[in-house]
Amino acid sequence: MKNVISFSLAVALICGSAALAESIGVLEAAGLGESARSELYDNLTQAGFAYQRPLAGRLEGQGSVWSIPEGMPMVDAAAIAGSMDGVVGTEDLSVCAEPSECSPVSYALPGQLKTAYAFALGTPEVDAVRDALRAKGFRLLLEKQSGVNPTAMVWDLWEFFPREYTLENAEDALAGTHGVANVMVIGRAREAMCAGVQYAGVLHDEGLDDDGRIRLHSRLRDLGLQYARPLVGRYEGCGDAWIVPRGAKLHLVAAVPDVTEVVNLHSPLPWEGTGVLVLGEWLLTYNSSGKWQTRRDLQDKGFMLKGQIADWYADSEFESWIYLKREYTISGSSQAIRTTQGMTGWEPNYIYYYYDFYDGIGVKDLIAVRNCLGRSVCDKGCGDADFNGDWRIDVLDLIALRNYMQRPLLNE
Repeated sequence: MKNVISFSLAVALICGSAALAESIGVLEAAGLGESARSELYDNLTQAGFAYQRPLAGRLEGQGSVWSIPEGMPMVDAAAIAGSMDGVVGTEDLSVCAEPSECSPVSYALPGQLKTAYAFALGTPEVDAVRDALRAKGFRLLLEKQSGVNPTAMVWDLWEFFPREYTLENAEDALAGTHGVANVMVIGRAREAMCAGVQYAGVLHDEGLDDDGRIRLHSRLRDLGLQYARPLVGRYEGCGDAWIVPRGAKLHLVAAVPDVTEVVNLHSPLPWEGTGVLVLGEWLLTYNSSGKWQTRRDLQDKGFMLKGQIADWYADSEFESWIYLKREYTISGSSQAIRTTQGMTGWEPNYIYYYYDFYDGIGVKDLIAVRNCLGRSVCDKGCGDADFNGDWRIDVLDLIALRNYMQRPLLNE
């Protein structure tokens, strides 16, 4: 990809809804009477706040949700609301209840889930389910019907406050609502990569102590990098993975004391196998009873959730997870997955490129890659142009495809 943006901006682009971030949770004193509550609500309204609903999820029964005045900073809103009689505290509802959900490498988007209903689109039953979900604090973002079959399940995208619900608790709240047939998390990896998020591995001296690591991290942040996680796979114990925002000068990073090497984590390792390209992606299934812990374990191993796929006719469901190819070989990623507790199935996602001297398909592939140079892998018609699987479309893809076309044939 040509343009590289910070992960925070990428997440903003993915979420696409700033409305929820303009709300505040007002925690009311226990035993607050109706008269005192009415006076409190009048005071909040006069201060420019707008009542939305009672708090839900982990904050249920503790107060109410209010829209803050337009343009007012959250810190000022918290100070004003918190100073009123009957208020014992405030909550910034956009803050994740579990910090790992908001981390740059979280496998799923905080505050978003998809649901499928057991009823047909446009029926009163679906409307009743949606009303029930709204009563639990969820907000409908997008309505979508999957497939062309008029009896196909209806998918909705719902948003919620991460402070009220963790992802796991939100799934339980959705799944426990009558008429909800299925709940799916929203993987953030593809959207983040398409938005331009890139990773660099910063390797440091083996003898670096904790104080030295703190100083190193401080210098890297001063250079604009954003910490992601420790390196895994073949670089485990050698350093950390960092998000590279726009304008970051990696040659300055390489010159920082205690840094031994800066690695492009998207660049594939030397070719493995013949005749097929593996894109650093696995299709996985695991035991539903412990799936949240399995997801966290995969995240700790450097894998990122790309998305969930459901096959209603086969009554099965699997997830697509990607990894940074400079950290893992194909066999290394397989070993990491197979040793993760709860796994029931794993299969690499392949793209096959057939080259035939008579029909010229290989030449057509070269032209297709050339036409997509500098564009995003999410642009229409460019999904397969990222031939080397590094989430960028550049001259390296042309070189990789040319080398593939010139490989010895299997029957030679």
